[in-house]
Amino acid sequence: MKGWKGKAGALFLGLAAALLCVEVFLRVFGFAYMKSREEETRSASSPRTILCVGGSFTHGIGSTKGGDYPSRLQALLNDGLAGEPYKVVNRGVPANNLAMIVRNLPAQLEEFRPGLVLLSVSSAIYWNYWGYQAHRGGEGLAAWFNRLLYRTRTWKLAVLIARGMKGESRAPAAGAPVGAEEEKDGWQLRREQRLSEAEAWFERALARRPRHIRNLIGQGLTRLDRDRSAEAEASFRRALELKPETGAAYWGMGLVYRQLRETGKSMEWFRKGIKAGPDFGGNYWGIANILRERGDYAGAVKWSKDGIKAHPTFALNYWNLGLAAREQGKLEEARNWFEAGIRADPQSRQNYMGIQMTYLNEAGMALGAGSPDLAVYGPLLQESAAFSPDAAEHLELIRRERRISEEIDRWVAADMEKAAALCREKGIPVVFVSNPRWRMDVFGDTAARLGVPYIDNFSVFSRLWEEGKPKADYLAPDGWHCNDRGYELMAGTVFDGLKSKNLLPGGRE
Repeated sequence: MKGWKGKAGALFLGLAAALLCVEVFLRVFGFAYMKSREEETRSASSPRTILCVGGSFTHGIGSTKGGDYPSRLQALLNDGLAGEPYKVVNRGVPANNLAMIVRNLPAQLEEFRPGLVLLSVSSAIYWNYWGYQAHRGGEGLAAWFNRLLYRTRTWKLAVLIARGMKGESRAPAAGAPVGAEEEKDGWQLRREQRLSEAEAWFERALARRPRHIRNLIGQGLTRLDRDRSAEAEASFRRALELKPETGAAYWGMGLVYRQLRETGKSMEWFRKGIKAGPDFGGNYWGIANILRERGDYAGAVKWSKDGIKAHPTFALNYWNLGLAAREQGKLEEARNWFEAGIRADPQSRQNYMGIQMTYLNEAGMALGAGSPDLAVYGPLLQESAAFSPDAAEHLELIRRERRISEEIDRWVAADMEKAAALCREKGIPVVFVSNPRWRMDVFGDTAARLGVPYIDNFSVFSRLWEEGKPKADYLAPDGWHCNDRGYELMAGTVFDGLKSKNLLPGGRE
C-alpha cells in the first residue's frame, strides 16, 4: 500500500512537472510571437486612421450623405492640413449594443490597424439584450473556474486539440461553456453579429456552390454590415445575373445606396425590386423606412402595410410600423404592431426589442417607465420560447420584473473593460464618446476607473435644451437621432476633446 501511494505521488509530481514545463514553453513561445506581431502591426498601422465604432449615432441615422459625425470629424481634422490626411472609418451599426461592438472589434482592429479608436454606445443595451445572457452566464462559480483554466496556455492547447479531433473550428460563444457551441450557418452567425465568421462561412459555401442565390444574398448583406459596399454590390449583382427576379437582391442594392446616403438611388432599387418580385417584403420596408426617417409617417405606414399584404412573415415591416407609432407617441399602437411582428416571425429579434423600447422613459430612455405586462405578453412569449431564444430571453426578463439595471451596468462595465483591453493589447489608444441623447453614468464612471479618456456629448446637448434651443434644429424627424446640424455639433465636440486632451493620432501639422 505504501509503495502504491509513493508511485502515485511520483506519477502526480511527474505529470505536474511536465505540465509546468509545457506551460512555461508555451508562454515563452507566445511572448516571442506576440512581440513579433506587435512589431508587424506597428509597421503596418496608420497613425492617421481613426476607427469609430458604435450604434446608430455613430452610423448616422437621420443624416444625409456625409453628414454623419465620423465624416464631419474627418473634414474637421483635414481642414487646412498639410501632409498625410486623416482617414476616419465609420463602423457604427444601428441597434448594436456594446457586446456586439466588442465582438467585432478584434477583426476591425486587424483590418484597419488604426491610430485611435472612438467607441460610443447608446440605449440599445436597454432593449437589445444580445450578449446579456452570456454575461450573466459568466458570473457563476463554474464560469469562474472555466476562466481560471483558460488563463493557462496548456488548457487552451488541450481544448484546441480536442476541438480539432472533433472537426470543430471555432471557439465557443462569449460566456458559453467549452463545447457548447453548435454548428451555425452564415445567416445565424450574421444574426449574432459575428460578421467575420459569417462572411468566411458564406465564402466557403459559395466556393462549393457558386450559383447559390441565398448565400450570395447573405454574403452581400454581411459585406454591407462590414461597410464594404462595393463588394456587397458585387454579390447582389451576381445574384441578379443568375436570377433577375430575385427581390432580395434588389433589396440589397437598395441597402447599398442607402448606406452611401444616396436615398434617391436607394428608392429606385427598392421600386425595381417590388416590380421584379412583388412577394418579397424587404423592398416595401426599404421605402417605408426612408419615409419614416424623413418624418413622412403616412407614407411609411402605407408602404409597410403593403409589404405585410405581400409578405406577411417579413417582420421588419411590423417593426417599422411600431417605430412609426412610437415616434408619434402612440405607445399602445406601437406595442400592438411589435406583438403582431412576433406572431408573424418569432425568430426575428427586432420586434422583441420593440416591446422593450416602448417601456423606456422618453426623457432619459431609462427603465423607470414600467415593465411589459406578463399577463399580456407572457402567453405570446411562452408560445414562441420553444424555438426562439429571443422570446425565451424576454420572457425571463419580464418574469424578473426587469430589475436588472445593476446587472446591465455590470455588463456594460465588463464589455468596456474588454474593449479597452483589446485596444491596449494592440498598442492603440481608445477614447469613449458619450451619446448626445443618452445619459449613462456607468460609461463615464468606467472610463474614469480604467483611465480611458472620455468625451461627453450628452452634456453639450443638454445645455442646448436648458438654454431653450429648439430640439428640431438639431434632431431628425424621429425626435431622437441627430440631423446634419446635430452630428456637426457632435463632431465638433469630439474634435475639441481630442485636441484639448492631446489625443490626435499622428499630430497635426
